[in-house]
Amino acid sequence: MHPCPWTLALLSAGSASALDVSIRAFRSYLASTSPDDVRAGVGLHPVDPEFGPHRFALLFQGAEDGLAALGADRALRGSPASERTAVLMFPGLGDHYVNMGLGLYQSEPAFREVVDHAADILQPELGLDLRTVLYPEGVTPAAASPPEGTGKAPKGGIDLRSMLGRSKQKRTPADERLSETRLAQPALFVIEYALARAWQSLGLRVGAMIGYSVGEYVAACLAGVLSFEDSLTLVARRAALIDGLPRGAMLAVALPHEAVVPMLGEHLSLSAINGPELTVVAGPPEAIDALEKRIAAEETPVRRVQTTHAFHSTMMTPMIEPMTKLLAHYTLAPPRIPYISNVTGAPITAAEATDPGYFAAHMCRPVRFAEGLAALMQDPQNLYVEAGPGQTLSSLALAYPRSGAAPERVVLQSMRHVYDAQADRAVLFRALGRLWVAGVVLDRERLPPLPLRLEPEAAPAPAASARPAESGADRAAQTERELAALWAKLLSADEIGPNDHFFELGGNSLVATRLRTRIVKTFRVDLPLTAVYQAPTLREMALTIDALIERGGSEEP
Repeated sequence: MHPCPWTLALLSAGSASALDVSIRAFRSYLASTSPDDVRAGVGLHPVDPEFGPHRFALLFQGAEDGLAALGADRALRGSPASERTAVLMFPGLGDHYVNMGLGLYQSEPAFREVVDHAADILQPELGLDLRTVLYPEGVTPAAASPPEGTGKAPKGGIDLRSMLGRSKQKRTPADERLSETRLAQPALFVIEYALARAWQSLGLRVGAMIGYSVGEYVAACLAGVLSFEDSLTLVARRAALIDGLPRGAMLAVALPHEAVVPMLGEHLSLSAINGPELTVVAGPPEAIDALEKRIAAEETPVRRVQTTHAFHSTMMTPMIEPMTKLLAHYTLAPPRIPYISNVTGAPITAAEATDPGYFAAHMCRPVRFAEGLAALMQDPQNLYVEAGPGQTLSSLALAYPRSGAAPERVVLQSMRHVYDAQADRAVLFRALGRLWVAGVVLDRERLPPLPLRLEPEAAPAPAASARPAESGADRAAQTERELAALWAKLLSADEIGPNDHFFELGGNSLVATRLRTRIVKTFRVDLPLTAVYQAPTLREMALTIDALIERGGSEEP
């Protein structure tokens, strides 16, 4: 039987008691509805004429799952003191993968329309249909990986064999094809722009933006600096020019940029400043190889960036003149939505956004992402959403130093990582639910109403029942405690709950490498790095470790 589609219910009210009435009505609606009749998508039911300060969100699949979710306290509730603004963050190359966004292509009309329109525009530029690069096995539900509607652990816990098997997979011809700069950059632009439009179709109002490398082009397009058609052709032609340059490499290093610069020498460049102790270096592959060995020998975490060229380095200098000439054929307009400049780390000015020389310099200058975050963090009411594959930018935003007086920092991903087993739609809707209870501003006209009756006498609260015990909790209790201690030390977190998400607490690829090393030493198991991405909550990771212990510490049965 095909699983029920994902539904997100959003409720609001002027008081906690009024919200309770609405929740009881929602429970009654689910109890009286056949499993297949619950409408897919997002449904909104504000009790007040305007959005109330007391909010509720529940993500579920069908009526039966919705009732179970209510009984298991899977719903989110919040009482934000004020409405808050969403900041979209658009990542650069590095976390892109074949089939990214396929579940959204199948389920979200706004996303699909952008991808289809972009593929038509880019056909003459690329000489192919971009959809065959993004989705080489087609766009039917069976082609999705994971299929839309999945994302839950199998009955009995985590499918360890399936999860750990990913670590042995080799890159396919489709992976290699999507790694080509001339295809990767247009593909990433299209997916991120489509995701932004999907967010807007769900009612999200974008208050500000920040892009990373080619992600800044997505921000510029959404801000109206370039039209959609011009943005597509510019990104494609820019990528084609880069593709003609000598190959390069990039390396992420867990050190302050002040410590890295003296190591660069003649051939390497500072490519990005991502945080107080996170720097990216770019240059010729042989020079990157030598630097990687030197730094790794000192036991400093390093990671190769998935790319074919040395972006934002002196290796891009030959691009300045042809890029400036290329931009002379495009019309540039002042931005209508504020966004951060990679070049300056500050809000882009109208003069910069309309200067062809700025876009040429953007290719060679380091990405000052940490400074850009600092500019955005001056407004403590901002909510941050990564609008692209993975969680690189969201982990950087979570790791940014906090102010004690600031409200809770909400930073979310809205597209799964390649190793994440969740369904694409579930990731997107879960993020919207969390934004909702945190106080995000939504355009209510864009969201359909929930079919609820609000007479409390017609929907009495059910008798309290004992919360069902979670499978495997007793067995994993000790492992959870020890694992929580490792998380707390690496993430500088005071309290870790069983359902807390490693990457939502500030984990990133380099911290994941450190965690994996400490897990191996602490539990004496051969945990592959991919398991950190596949089982990112504390409880899932503990169950994975326990399963490995039962097998003698190895992923082999």
